[in-house]
Amino acid sequence: MRQRGRKSAEALAINVSGEPPRLTPPAGLSPKERAAFVELVNAADPRHFRRSDVPMIVALVQATIKARELGRDPSKTQDWERASRVMMALATKLRLTPQCRTRPESIARMQQHEVAPWHEDESWEDEPKPWDRRRTPPSPTDPKYDEDEDKQWHKS
Repeated sequence: MRQRGRKSAEALAINVSGEPPRLTPPAGLSPKERAAFVELVNAADPRHFRRSDVPMIVALVQATIKARELGRDPSKTQDWERASRVMMALATKLRLTPQCRTRPESIARMQQHEVAPWHEDESWEDEPKPWDRRRTPPSPTDPKYDEDEDKQWHKS
């Protein structure tokens, strides 16, 4: 049905950003659920959600509110756990968790290239390694000659 009379400035406004309009909460939500719905939708990129996601967003919002309420009562731990599992499953399906937003390769590239802790102290490189055994007995004329090593060599 067409609107009668003059159109409001909001109705005449043109979306110049090219972004789709954000989803609006459906009728029938409580004020808490409506506020959580708007908060969730506004926290994500405008292109993230589609109209078909509204039922899942509503279920996620309801599970989140339920988990918050149950989390305050220590006697309802099992119910809280169930609500939390539903919340996490829905968040994953809606691609809201960190593991869903980024690819593992991207995470590895984003990390700073630091020296691994086991490479910070290079003093251990001077120590002889078992796999670096000499193939010939040490010579006393060698500047790195070590009597203990010579004894080790002739012992084995």
